[in-house]
Amino acid sequence: MNNIFNLDVSKSTTTSKYYELDVYTHNGFEFRNEAGNTVVYPNTDDNTGQPNYVSFSNPITSDSRFGVSSIESLTLTSSDVGSTLHLYASHDNSLWMSFVVSTDLIFTYEAPAYRTGTSQGFAFTSGDWKNNGYSAVLDDEANSSEGKLVNGVRQFEWDMPDVGGGRLYSGENNWIYFVPGTAEDNGTWYHSSTSTGGTAGTRNGRVISIGTSATFDETSAFVDGLVPYGDIP
Repeated sequence: MNNIFNLDVSKSTTTSKYYELDVYTHNGFEFRNEAGNTVVYPNTDDNTGQPNYVSFSNPITSDSRFGVSSIESLTLTSSDVGSTLHLYASHDNSLWMSFVVSTDLIFTYEAPAYRTGTSQGFAFTSGDWKNNGYSAVLDDEANSSEGKLVNGVRQFEWDMPDVGGGRLYSGENNWIYFVPGTAEDNGTWYHSSTSTGGTAGTRNGRVISIGTSATFDETSAFVDGLVPYGDIP
């Protein structure tokens, strides 16, 4: 049973594609873009409910009576192009309709040109600074958690509290700063008392080392681990 499905533009959005049979205007499949993933749902009305089941033709989880798997959705990738989707009726698990997955059904994820972030204080995991009782705190300039523009580039800065009280550097000065890269995992960290220059740290994945002074996970320096990247305005 191979059916021809058409895109219903009246029920589709920028993050949801709704396909239905011309002869059965209330039966079809909905393809949703969920966090960059393509998730398909069977649908017998519009793109708001999923009363039936969906399964790939091969492989499937065998059922003792119908040889189908009773699941409400499937996540698709480009490797699934050419596979056949089946829609089964929920009341008796009988095969209702089928069609082949094509490339235009798969959502493609495009990372945004930039991502902002909210910086926060963080602890060092090893190194001389940790051994001497230091940690990183937000720079004491206004709105420092949002970063600041330095020579047209938005960067993020941290001070270091003095174990005897106060801060090591304050105001426009800082102890560490971060310049976002083109992706969340290739920005550059610096140790400097000013907002430019200084000693660049090294990177091993998300772990940053500044000589023997400090090692830390850069995701701990930003709320929810969302490290900013790109040309942030």
